[in-house]
Amino acid sequence: MSISSLNLLTTFAMAKHAYRLNNLDSHYPTWGGGYLFENSINYNQIESKIDGIVRAIGMYPILFYKLTPELRYYMAEHHCPVKSNWTHFFLEASHIYPHAQGLFCDSHAFLQNHAQDFMRQLFRLEPINQTLLLEHKPSVLTLAATLTHIGRPEQTPLTKSAGSFDEPYYQLLHSDLPHAIVASILQLTRTRVRQLRAQINHSVKVRRHDGSQIRAMERNTMYRFMLFLAVHLFKHFRHFGLSAIQAFVQANKMIHAMPTLKAHLSEEFHLSTNLFYWLYQEGLFENSPCRSIQDEPLSYPSKLLALFHLDAKSTLPSPKKCAQFAIPQWAAPEDKKLLNAVNIALINDAPLRPILIAYCEDAYK
Repeated sequence: MSISSLNLLTTFAMAKHAYRLNNLDSHYPTWGGGYLFENSINYNQIESKIDGIVRAIGMYPILFYKLTPELRYYMAEHHCPVKSNWTHFFLEASHIYPHAQGLFCDSHAFLQNHAQDFMRQLFRLEPINQTLLLEHKPSVLTLAATLTHIGRPEQTPLTKSAGSFDEPYYQLLHSDLPHAIVASILQLTRTRVRQLRAQINHSVKVRRHDGSQIRAMERNTMYRFMLFLAVHLFKHFRHFGLSAIQAFVQANKMIHAMPTLKAHLSEEFHLSTNLFYWLYQEGLFENSPCRSIQDEPLSYPSKLLALFHLDAKSTLPSPKKCAQFAIPQWAAPEDKKLLNAVNIALINDAPLRPILIAYCEDAYK
């Protein structure tokens, strides 16, 4: 999903808006994007913290801006690249990721009200979740307040029923999950899972079944955070109509798609395995037919439990690295060049401030 790329492009566009205001750019009124960011973040804040901001954007699968209907008319509206990005993103999301719409809950009512004329609809973008973007180690309460629908059921689910989605059995069979865990999720025997994997020419190396990785989570704050987030994503997808199997697969896919989280995954911590054990302990999967899973002792570290208890003293990790951002097909040429420059800098662990300044001065046009 390109949610991280959309957040990054929008943040840089907002920075350009603030940069031009600071420099009293005489050409600014014709840019076609100034009205979008009437409540934008101060440019100096963005410039001084751009490296941390980009890593935060790659860490949270949420939108950092919300749509607000715009009643005034602007001549440059139809030529605004920022609006074009948001339009294409939501068109993509509504067709490819209908189960993820609750992640965009701040904009969902807007989309429902303007579904027929979204391409022509005028709107502004209001920055939200600024603490997650700007603060070094925000409290878990900040994230909990942001995840409006994730793990917080409403009266009526917003998506289609689970029957309208294909069951991802093959994705589990093609995964590297141990036979015992796949058997437990699908309610099959390990022998049957081995047979099915042989029939589909399973070529991925299956992980050894070593149980949950409690010690790794005791040592590493990012591992604890990834499990915490994956559990909330799972519950979110269940609420919005997916089966337990679908929700499990989608939560894993979303974590692996986030650039910052992807950069922190390692052999020491296998997210799918640990997510299964947490959900199994909570009774969100049926009893396992495998004795090795039934007998697995689970004693989670207090720091992980504090996240789930929303302990005010629990802080979210401050990531040190970030993988590459996806370059969406719908992005404008300037934005593709920007994303490419950001990705090269991330690969080389280079500062992002020069890229931000170059973008604000139209170096990628």
